[in-house]
Amino acid sequence: MTFKHQDLEIPEENPFQNCKLGREKYAKVLTNIINSYPEGFVLAINNKWGTGKTTFVKMWEQFLKNEEYKTIYLNAWENDFEDNPFTAFIGELQIINKKDKDKFNKVVQKAALISKNVGPAIIKAFLNKYIDSEILLETITDTSKSFLEIFENDINEYSKRKESISEFKKSLSEYVANESNGKPLIFIIDELDRCRPNYAVLLLEQIKHFFSVPNIVFVLSIDKSQLGNAVCGVYGSENIDSNEYLRRFIDIEYLIPEPDSDKFIAYLYEYFDFDFFQVR
Repeated sequence: MTFKHQDLEIPEENPFQNCKLGREKYAKVLTNIINSYPEGFVLAINNKWGTGKTTFVKMWEQFLKNEEYKTIYLNAWENDFEDNPFTAFIGELQIINKKDKDKFNKVVQKAALISKNVGPAIIKAFLNKYIDSEILLETITDTSKSFLEIFENDINEYSKRKESISEFKKSLSEYVANESNGKPLIFIIDELDRCRPNYAVLLLEQIKHFFSVPNIVFVLSIDKSQLGNAVCGVYGSENIDSNEYLRRFIDIEYLIPEPDSDKFIAYLYEYFDFDFFQVR
């Protein structure tokens, strides 16, 4: 007798062999959607917690590999100890090419420029410059000049940020196109709805602003209602229309149909050996 369901084995040659919910047909539907929009988009698989999304996307990932797609699987919940998901994104991208490091290094170099220019450099510079009380006193007498300098610096940093982001997206798109066999890279992000709210929202923002390039399909495995709660938490208001907010990031939403309940119950009954409780 067992008290916990173990992870299913996913055979490489037949990933849905051990699937008891008959979900291979849904993997084929989603693969056809990708084939119809190969230029890239964001797909959300939206089902409640505990409905087997993680098992499904792992089986589907192997199915895609068998169809010669390059894939990346990222468990966002396991990585939200990081302050910035950008680092995890770049680290995972190295998986699709372990031989030619020069191409990947070019992406890393452009990513480093973003990390440098997107940070609050102006605020840090301001604090470093005016933290001394004597200098702060001098600044009060020349406020307009000081803030003019800060404003000019801010404008310059803005231009650098735009240029860095543009260069990064171009190098990323070229890298993926060269390494993904003429097919889009499938980037699966799981457990996003279990992350710290600020991490989850930042991850969505970064997909939109930095990684929305041709040749990448993002698959978000989520419970949309729970992710909506995270959005409301970050913005500090229950009045936020989280559905409308998430629509900015999600192009296609797919709900995996519920399995045949009788077959599923029979499977669980056998798996957990409930015959053990019968009066003998």
